[in-house]
Amino acid sequence: MYDKLKTNMTYDEVKSILGEGGELTYEYKEEDYSAETYIWTNEDESYLSVDFTDGKLESKSQYGLK
Repeated sequence: MYDKLKTNMTYDEVKSILGEGGELTYEYKEEDYSAETYIWTNEDESYLSVDFTDGKLESKSQYGLK
């Protein structure tokens, strides 16, 4: 699933791939700028983190995914 995530996807597009369960861990909003980070964590403590800027996927990272 990690490889299916592409730059400029919306949160809804990411959620359609990863499913419900993403936790909002960071949020910043200004007049013309917004940034959010969501983390999806698995039972084995592996996780996937996605960063959005102005509603679009900017970067992704993972730890321990198989």
